[in-house]
Formats: sequence, C-alpha cells, structure tokens
Amino acid sequence: MNAEHKMDGEIAAILNQEGFVAARGCAFKGENVWLLRTRWGIPTVKINGVDKNPMRWPDGSFSIQCAAAELGVTPQTIFDYLARGMLAGRQLAKGQP
Repeated sequence: MNAEHKMDGEIAAILNQEGFVAARGCAFKGENVWLLRTRWGIPTVKINGVDKNPMRWPDGSFSIQCAAAELGVTPQTIFDYLARGMLAGRQLAKGQP
C-alpha cells in the first residue's frame, strides 16, 4: 500500500476493513502504521511524488529545511522550536512534511 502512495491513515483504514487488528486486538490507527513503517524502514510517502520536499510549499509555508536555512539553525532546532511552541507548524499526518 505504501508503494501505491497511500498515507498511514488510509493504510490503517484498509487494514481495518480487511479485518486485521493491531496489538491487543485494537483497530489500526495511522500511528500504528507509522510505527511499523518506521521500524521496518519503509520510507514515508512523498506528498509531491518521489521528489524531495520543496523548500517552500505552494501555499507559501516553509519546509523544515527552508525554515532552518532562513533562521540559520539546524533542522533539529526547528523540530525543537515546534515542540516548545516557539514556532507554529502543521503536519498532514505523522511522518509527513
């Protein structure tokens, strides 16, 4: 399903429809798929195909890499700023830009 460019939430919904269950008999969620994909080294689906994510998105928002370059810090610092609420950000789904 990852090869078909399905997002984690979509994969979870399909697994649930097909009768699969996650740990402890619970329904799958996108977070479960993200965790399994990460553990097994399955790459994240790129929203814009197979290309690297752009520095800026069409709506004018910054990628992590662009924000880091603009502020003169590392991408990890941007993640730290986001976690601390020092920057506002949005993410389509866990594991996505």
